[in-house]
Amino acid sequence: MRFQETLKERAKEVGLELQERVLQQAETYFGILLQWNRKISLTSLREPEEIITYHFVESFFASQRMTDSPSLWADVGSGAGFPALPIKLLRPRLKLYLIEPQRKKVHFLKEVVRRLDIPEVWAVAMNLQEFQNSLPAPGKFRYITSRAWGALSPLVGFARQSLEPEGRMLLFLGEKGCQELVRLDLGGLMLDEKSPLPTRERGFLVELKRG
Repeated sequence: MRFQETLKERAKEVGLELQERVLQQAETYFGILLQWNRKISLTSLREPEEIITYHFVESFFASQRMTDSPSLWADVGSGAGFPALPIKLLRPRLKLYLIEPQRKKVHFLKEVVRRLDIPEVWAVAMNLQEFQNSLPAPGKFRYITSRAWGALSPLVGFARQSLEPEGRMLLFLGEKGCQELVRLDLGGLMLDEKSPLPTRERGFLVELKRG
C-alpha cells in the first residue's frame, strides 16, 4: 500500500484535496504511530487502510467544520492524537491544547508534535477536571473536540464554562452516545448539527453551540 496515494484518494471522497506538505506530515505521523504502538496501546487497528480511514480521514472530515484562525481549541481525551493532530495539519493557525490523562500517551503526542514541527500545540497530562482547575479564568475556547472520552456530562459542563460566545463543540458519537446526549441537560448549549460520518456506519459528528 502506498500511504500518501491512499490517503489522498480517501480524502477526496470526503471533499478534501490534501497538499503535499500534509500528505508528507501524515505519513510521518503514521510511521511514528506504528512504531510506538508496539510499546504502548495507542490504537487497536492494525491494517494500514483502516488507520487511514478511521483515524486520518475521519479527522480530516471534521476539519471542514472549523476555520483556520488564531483561536484557542481544546481536544479532550486526545489519546493517539485523533482527531486533533490531523485537523491541526489543515488548520495550523489554531492554538491547540491536547488534554490526555495518560502520561505515556502525552509523551507520544509530544514526540509527534516535535517530529512534525507543529506550532502552538500543548499536550498536558491531566484529566478534564484538573485542566479546568488549571485555567486562570474560565477558558475562551473557539472549539472543543472529543472522540474518545467517556461520560458526556463532564464534557458538556466543560463546554458550558469554556466556550466563547461563538464557540462550538464537536463530538464523535455512536448511536448510544447520541441517545445519552439527548437525555442530558445542555444548559446554555444546543444541538446544532448531527452529520453521519462517511467513514463508518452508525457514527455521527455532533455539533453543539451556545443557544
